[in-house]
Amino acid sequence: MLICRLFSFSLPMLSSFGFVAPGIAQDREPASVISAVPMSASEAPSNDNRQAVVSGVLANGFTYLILPRRGKDTGVAILMRVSGGFLAEQRPTERGVAHLIEHLVFLSPTNVAPNEYRRFKQVGFPLTLPEPAGGSTSWRESDYYVVSRTNKPDDLDSLASLFREVSESLTFRSDAIENSRADVLREMADKKLGNDIFASYVAAVAPKSANDLIDAQNSDGVPSADANTIRQLYNRIYRPENTTFVMVGDVDPVATVTMLQNRFGNWQAVGPAAPTKTVTSPDLKIAVSKSYSARPYGRNTTLITSTAIMYKPPRTKQEQMTTRIMEMIAMRSANARMAQLYTDYPEGKYGFYIDNGTQDYHQMMFWDDFVPGRWREATTRLLRLNCSITTAGFTTDEVNQAAAAVLSDLSSSAATVADAPNSWLAKELADAKTSNRELIPPNEMLDFAKTFVSTNKVANLNSWWRTKWSAGRHHLRVESPELAMSKNAIGDINTVVDSLGLDQSCKF
Repeated sequence: MLICRLFSFSLPMLSSFGFVAPGIAQDREPASVISAVPMSASEAPSNDNRQAVVSGVLANGFTYLILPRRGKDTGVAILMRVSGGFLAEQRPTERGVAHLIEHLVFLSPTNVAPNEYRRFKQVGFPLTLPEPAGGSTSWRESDYYVVSRTNKPDDLDSLASLFREVSESLTFRSDAIENSRADVLREMADKKLGNDIFASYVAAVAPKSANDLIDAQNSDGVPSADANTIRQLYNRIYRPENTTFVMVGDVDPVATVTMLQNRFGNWQAVGPAAPTKTVTSPDLKIAVSKSYSARPYGRNTTLITSTAIMYKPPRTKQEQMTTRIMEMIAMRSANARMAQLYTDYPEGKYGFYIDNGTQDYHQMMFWDDFVPGRWREATTRLLRLNCSITTAGFTTDEVNQAAAAVLSDLSSSAATVADAPNSWLAKELADAKTSNRELIPPNEMLDFAKTFVSTNKVANLNSWWRTKWSAGRHHLRVESPELAMSKNAIGDINTVVDSLGLDQSCKF
């Protein structure tokens, strides 16, 4: 099991950390009222042969999203998202059990075949490709994803039937529980260091946020969870109204809707639903300006972040495109500035990234993964970099080059959209639905960006940057086992900051 995201943006930040922001536990396996309304009215490029998204909600609350397309994939990507995740673990005995259920989906027999161990694998995997296939559990949801070998209706119906089985009729046989328990505990032991370090970071920059409250994948309930405890949580989470089913590929949308209605339309939840749990915003008033980690075998990195309460997504498609293009240009500009200063670093050991809500808060982040023993030098360089951008902004050349690079990226994406894997689009579609935003085709983004770039000047980006950066709580984080030798690590970090004589607006 990897604790990582399967899909990432073109400027990945989290992968450089050595552990991902916990809240995602991912497993990869090796080898009725119905409406058909588009989520986006825009047409995709002709070489993608993509139609509008067909979406609907069955009478029991089950949601489906179907994206018919004839790309290069011969199979159909299927992703089932079940909302709940770690935040649904309301009792101390349930901590980590949502993750345990994710494992049980692949191992447990079902009421349809009570003697068939590894039911999902035995039935589903012969019909699917070896990769990508697996599951993930985060603070807010569990995902299960496969890609069928063909688009034959019988194969798709068999897979839909199997997803229905594991959604409501796992038997939680004792051997499946014990094997899944051992796997989860082994995973969490392997990731404990990274998760603990991340938990201390979140507690400093985003106290009382979802990922602070769940304590970095706390799995204290897993060792003792019995079948009854597991089943109770399963019944509260795995319900039609909590489920979104995504299919992307060469399918007949009308026939596919009928198939899903036949398979899921009579699904009735068992027992009471979990009470709606409001996701809390971080309490930035109690966030601290500096923190450190000195754990043995931990990473060596300096971070400068601006953390803000997650704002509601833009309501219109144009506002969403404006935000995304501005973020892309900002990331390009900041990374270009860093590339000029970090010529002695290998690629991937430094960078800037904007995380727009993955962890339930908005964050802008510079990072420097320094070589051991050089935390002072790394911190000095990152502080000076941040201050130069904060006080003087980006140059005209930096912004123009960044904008040209963004247009080039979008042009490449639009030209190769037919090559985009169905599995990637399924994940993007599920994320768009979860976050209430449009799934905008690359060609539409490109057309918008061309106009946007031609009418926006460097002053616009610098004004946007100052507004966004100043809106958050600023934080300096230093992580190095070397700090364990310090009698006052925060005092030593303060000494470095004070020695630079930075502008007041740059101080921490």
